[in-house]
Amino acid sequence: MDWHLAEALIKSGADADAETIEALQKSIALNPTIARSHFLLGKVLMQRGRTGEAVQQLEEALRLDPENVAPVTSWRRHGARKATPRAPTSYSQR
Repeated sequence: MDWHLAEALIKSGADADAETIEALQKSIALNPTIARSHFLLGKVLMQRGRTGEAVQQLEEALRLDPENVAPVTSWRRHGARKATPRAPTSYSQR
């Protein structure tokens, strides 16, 4: 899966922003139900200052996996103040 490649690039600290984003977008295109791909893409986009896009990805990660608090934790860690990703309020929104 491409999210494995993207995660490796993120952890290595490699200056491969475009490659990381591309790998995650490809992963999402292949299987949009993998919350981890959305979370990682949101995290990378946030680090690059692409806040609006990051929020969309983090919200989707929360929608797909509402028990996972990592998207909100990542959001807060980066000091974003304008909006906070919203978790679904019920399972019917999953």
